[in-house]
Amino acid sequence: MEAYLVEIVNRIAEFLKREGCGLSIAESCTGGLISHIITNIPGASKFLDLSIVCYSKSSKIKVLGISESLLEKKGMISEETALAMAHAVRRLGNSDL
Repeated sequence: MEAYLVEIVNRIAEFLKREGCGLSIAESCTGGLISHIITNIPGASKFLDLSIVCYSKSSKIKVLGISESLLEKKGMISEETALAMAHAVRRLGNSDL
């Protein structure tokens, strides 16, 4: 695993623990890698509320409620889709971030 990625996630985890913030994650092309790294951090359950891997178009629509028109217009991998996924999982997890 890339050391820089682990370091970034550890810094984020420390911030979340310190500030008492909850985190929800929606992953697609990372396939759960970010969630895997986070869940290997001791005490992750104190801040990780929800983690979802929605790889297919249908899962993005059914699970996260992303509009099909957005996915067709902007694509499965786009800033707009990523933002829609982030907003949806934050709502589902009732998380701060």
